[in-house]
Amino acid sequence: VKPANIFFDSHGQAFLGDFGIAKIQDDAVRLDNEAGLTRTNIAIGTEFYMAPERFQPRPELDGRCDQYSLAVCVYEMLAGRRPFQGDTAHIVVEHCTSVVPPFSEAVASGLSASVWSALEKALAKNPESRFASCGEFARALLADVPRPTGESQSLALVCPQCGAVIRIPSEAAGRRGTCRHCRAAVLIAEDGSALLAAGD
Repeated sequence: VKPANIFFDSHGQAFLGDFGIAKIQDDAVRLDNEAGLTRTNIAIGTEFYMAPERFQPRPELDGRCDQYSLAVCVYEMLAGRRPFQGDTAHIVVEHCTSVVPPFSEAVASGLSASVWSALEKALAKNPESRFASCGEFARALLADVPRPTGESQSLALVCPQCGAVIRIPSEAAGRRGTCRHCRAAVLIAEDGSALLAAGD
């Protein structure tokens, strides 16, 4: 997870793409097959956003690795800079050993209490000390962040059947309905993030 791999559609929904790494891995497999060699430990990624365990000789990676990278992105978005700066060798050492620098006073004064504590936990050096999932991290991060009020509470979701954009009140999350354009049966995701075909 890094900013260059986070894409937004015309409705402001975020999506992850990882096409460059996928191509590198495909090429590495092709080269290995051609050469008859086995590669056991290739570090692929951008060191500015890589979790400390990615730099271990035989890392055991899971979703908490992505959570760390996401937390670095959130830190950068709020602070205007990444938590660790410098050349590759310096960055590796910082990720593995250094305490995450606190936000400047100006940035910190505008944030809810939940934001910094959630970031500190998600940026823990030991994966066991992080949240169990990225979803749990997101909920903790936003726990004290006020929700928008008024008209901005409506959801703009795309019908999975016809592709039409439908505006739905946010309180309708988790309910079933019908697309007003194609009359397809749809289910609004519990978190209000998407419309699903009701038969799925």
